[in-house]
Amino acid sequence: MRRTVALLLLSMAIAPALRAAPTTTLIYPPWKHCFGLHRVTQTHLTLRAGFRYKFDNPQGLAAVKLRAEDDTTSTRDDDELTVFGVNSGQSMLIYNTSLTAVAFYGAPGSGVGQFRDAHGIAAERSGLVVVADTGNDRLHVLQYEQDKLHHVRFIAGDFAGQPLRRPLGVALEAGEIYVCDSGNARVLVLDRQGGLRRVLAPATATGPFLHEPFAIAAIRAGARHNFFGEDFVVVTDSSHSRLVTLFHDGRVRDVRRSAELGEQVREFYYVALDLHANVYTSDRSGRLHKFDRKLRYLLSIGRAGRDEYEFDEPRGLGLYRRFGQLFVAERAGAHYFWTGTDVFSPRLVELQADANGVWSGTVRYFLTEYARVQLELVDREERRVVLLQKPRWQNVGAVRTRVTFQAPASDGPLRLRVEAVPTYSSRRHLLVRKLGPPLPDLKRSVGEP
Repeated sequence: MRRTVALLLLSMAIAPALRAAPTTTLIYPPWKHCFGLHRVTQTHLTLRAGFRYKFDNPQGLAAVKLRAEDDTTSTRDDDELTVFGVNSGQSMLIYNTSLTAVAFYGAPGSGVGQFRDAHGIAAERSGLVVVADTGNDRLHVLQYEQDKLHHVRFIAGDFAGQPLRRPLGVALEAGEIYVCDSGNARVLVLDRQGGLRRVLAPATATGPFLHEPFAIAAIRAGARHNFFGEDFVVVTDSSHSRLVTLFHDGRVRDVRRSAELGEQVREFYYVALDLHANVYTSDRSGRLHKFDRKLRYLLSIGRAGRDEYEFDEPRGLGLYRRFGQLFVAERAGAHYFWTGTDVFSPRLVELQADANGVWSGTVRYFLTEYARVQLELVDREERRVVLLQKPRWQNVGAVRTRVTFQAPASDGPLRLRVEAVPTYSSRRHLLVRKLGPPLPDLKRSVGEP
């Protein structure tokens, strides 16, 4: 029976044709990596687990490479992750024990193994799993062993003179638990046993700076898989209208408001941080939004819908920083992506030549993910005529690069081509090539003003 179900799942996942991605910043993994299971729906869950289980108000996600599941004699399984998801409407957790096998933990209530209106979840390599059991005003700490979750402890009670009230977001980083204590307008930082280490509660002249903090992610300078050595906490708050980064002592670092970004951004829901400390946030209107580590807006990804590269009320985000694998929960399922890259608006401008026919100019483009970039001039058949820049690593955002080159000998119009290869697991599967507009005739322009 299990074999039949697995085959049904795989056959369902093979779409006759995939919709072209609106941007290659996120891409679906190749078929051989996940057997086409890049999007899970209610039908997949029903076939695998029966009609008893359904996606009902999914919330937080956590993706981790568990030490117990790691074959240390090989690197072939390093990207095979365990993903834990909060299925809040059924008061349970859903997690995978293999590519096609799923398991469940939890029931409604306030006892051991029970949840009420759960939201955030976090997991670490040791198998420690922490759930924000919102309706019970507590954290539910679990341990994953031999394909099962086991109760460890509850974390509740008073912290710095106030009881934990309506915990929502939760994160695990560098041995610490971060929890959005929404009822007290603060973030608590705890040790694994639940002891208080510090309180992040910035204030203004009129009261607390944070307002009902909802989701949280953290990155520490000394942690693994932190390319730039960044050290901050990112929180969504104010009824999902603000994205805030805090220093680890609680001082406010950067703030971004949804109203500043126009109609493409409706809200900031759950958050995740990648290897380069870029910030992803979900938006239940049907998009993901991406910001750099200074909270500068990069782009919005996807649109509302149920087709490929579309989102049906996206919610929790689980991002494995080592390889840039991103899992997105939605109203009745989940997506699985690899981090790619994209290039927008490439142009070669400010062209001028000296009397010897040596040209100079400025290459401009916008890059959505850290990538290895090469710059060329190509002819109308897109054959390289001039190499402007050998491949080199380039950070995200607006890029300006000065180039000099000898006047080419070829006839006909030339165009700038920007080639970008991403980092992470997609680097062997994705090469982005974008062309700029036709350039003026460079040979005729020599010496002209």
